[in-house]
Amino acid sequence: MTVYVDVLAVLNIYVNFFLIKATAKLTGIKISALRTVLSSVFGSIFAFAIFLPPLNPIALTAIKLCGAFLIVFSAFGFKSFVTYIKNTFVFFCVNFIFCGLAYALIIALKSDFFAHNNLCFYADFSLATLVVSTIVAYFAISLFRRLFDKKSVVTDKFSVIISFAEKTFALNGIADTGNRLVDNFTGAPVIVCDCEKIGLSEDYTKPFTDKSFKGLRFLTYSTVDKNGIIPAFMPKSVIIKNETTGEMKSVDAMIGIAGKQENDCEAIFNPSILA
Repeated sequence: MTVYVDVLAVLNIYVNFFLIKATAKLTGIKISALRTVLSSVFGSIFAFAIFLPPLNPIALTAIKLCGAFLIVFSAFGFKSFVTYIKNTFVFFCVNFIFCGLAYALIIALKSDFFAHNNLCFYADFSLATLVVSTIVAYFAISLFRRLFDKKSVVTDKFSVIISFAEKTFALNGIADTGNRLVDNFTGAPVIVCDCEKIGLSEDYTKPFTDKSFKGLRFLTYSTVDKNGIIPAFMPKSVIIKNETTGEMKSVDAMIGIAGKQENDCEAIFNPSILA
C-alpha cells in the first residue's frame, strides 16, 4: 500500500500525544498541553524509520531505545535517574499495549490497510475511527489509574521546607491525592499553604508587585463545596522531608497562598510529587 508522509506524521503526532498523556496519567505526573504537543512532534520523527530498509534487530533495538529515552526526556525531563527509568518503563508498557492492540486489529479485520516496518506503524483509516479508538483507550487507562489511586491521605508525617524572599519556612505537610491543583502553563504541581505559616496575611497582595516572587499568577481551583481563585508563585526552593523515614527530597512546585488551615494542615501536596 502507499504510505503518505503527511498522514504518517499527523498519525504519529496524534498517537504520541496519547502515549505521553497515558504515561503521565499512570505515573501521576502533571504535564502541560504545550509540552505534550512539542514532545509528540519530536517523537514523530522516529516514525520515518518505516521508509528505511528492514534493519537488523540490534540496530532496530538501539534506535527504539534511543527514541524512547529521548521522547521521555523531552516530555517529563530528568529529575532523578530512578524517576527517569520508571517513566521510560511505563512509556514502554503503554507502547507495548498500543502495539498489541494494533496487531489484534490487523488480525481481526484481516485487512491490508495497515503497513508496518521497523516497528513503525501506518494506518489508512478514518480520523473518526482513530479518535474514537484513542479516546476509549485513554479512558480505560484513566479508569485503571483511578481504581488504584482513590482519594487518600498518606499516613507518614512530612515537613515542607520552603525558601523564598530570603526567608525559609518549615510547615507541617500532609500528602493528599485530593490536591490535584497544577499550574496550567507549566504543569507544575501546587502545594497549598497556610498563608500565616509562610509569613503572609490572607488578603496578601504584595507578591504580585514584589519582584522577589517569581512566576506569579492566579489559579482556579475546585473542591467539593466551593470554587475559587488562589494566588500562587514559584519559590526559590522546596524540600519535603518524610519525618517517618527521614528521607528528604527537593521538588519543583509552586506555592499556593490559602487562608488559615484547620487541623494542622499547614501545607497540602499530592504524593505524586515525591515520585
